[in-house]
Amino acid sequence: MKLYVWILVLALLATVGAGFALSRHAISGPDCRNSIIMMKDKSGADLECVCVGGALASCFKPGP
Repeated sequence: MKLYVWILVLALLATVGAGFALSRHAISGPDCRNSIIMMKDKSGADLECVCVGGALASCFKPGP
């Protein structure tokens, strides 16, 4: 009985670990093919973001 429980616990841990490993790839970041992109923040307001080397560098509210 103990062996069955340990096998079940290890299988459950492996399943949870695989789920976490695969979920990181599902989260997509902003498209940084251009150097300046427009996106929305959590509240829905516009943000102007700067990308450097294909990675998001900084964001700020658009305007003069």
